Amino acid sequence: MERRLLALSDAEFRAFVAALWEASGWTVERAGAELVVTREGERRRLLVLSPRRIAPGLRRAPERPDEPPAGDDGDAIDLVVSPYRTTDPSGLPRGLPDASILGAAELRERLWYAIDVEDRDRLLREYLGIDPAAPAGRTGLTPLPPLRLPTTRHAAAGAVGVALVVAGLLVLVTASGVLDAGSSGGENATEVQGEGEVLLATSPGYDVSQTCERGPEEVVAVGAAAVRGPQLGRGLVTIGRFWDPTMVAGLPDGSWSDMMRRDELRAFYEAPSVEFSEPVVEGDTARVEAVASTDDGSERFAFELVRRDTSVGEGCWMIQTLDPA
Repeated sequence: MERRLLALSDAEFRAFVAALWEASGWTVERAGAELVVTREGERRRLLVLSPRRIAPGLRRAPERPDEPPAGDDGDAIDLVVSPYRTTDPSGLPRGLPDASILGAAELRERLWYAIDVEDRDRLLREYLGIDPAAPAGRTGLTPLPPLRLPTTRHAAAGAVGVALVVAGLLVLVTASGVLDAGSSGGENATEVQGEGEVLLATSPGYDVSQTCERGPEEVVAVGAAAVRGPQLGRGLVTIGRFWDPTMVAGLPDGSWSDMMRRDELRAFYEAPSVEFSEPVVEGDTARVEAVASTDDGSERFAFELVRRDTSVGEGCWMIQTLDPA
């Protein structure tokens, strides 16, 4: 549900929320990012947050006008409607009003159980690109649109904007050394020899991009080659393109970078050689183990991956964790 909501534009998400409340029997009036809903004498004001797939916690909530429009009493916000799964304010835009938060999971509950089936199916088709009548065995999902880059004055400054394009994860720009990750060339991080055989290249490919054609072993190889290269900051930018964004959404600034720089992973980054196991794939999850060998012995590490639909395409393998095994 969340990924479909985050694919909507601001106007589309507000229209979806308005249509959902209207299908529940409310009369809806729109005022910018706010909806005023009334039903049988009950009146509520909703603040609808903007869908952003990258680092919503680095943004600010929509600002309320100092003076409400004519005919609008500008009463307090009763409910914040969010396209994100988390309802923890620390993972949401800053400056939220003191009000209850309704997230993606609650929106799904309303969509499935609070309105008629006909209205539900209509909203699924019109706003979320889901065909409830799709034949068995097919998802009925339309492809997600390309990732939208921020255009508002609340977007981060130029360096952050560059990092959004380069990294795909805004949280990475707070990492030490990430901002020196330019776009200078590098060899491809992997070579494929024969079906399923992936070898690490001798130098990292910092410019390699996410595609959905790579299997879990190649995704790991690309990320490993980058972070084991001479510039860990640039390597983190690269591996961040292959990281599941749901695992970092809502984390405090720099947390992901600090996690990736912790001492427990140093042997993986600095060992002269690393050998990888064949991936163990179970449905849409996979595990790849790595043995980092030094003169003093060896240490084992494990990559956990998941297959998700992204702005790049459907069924992309993405890294969720890298930890000592």
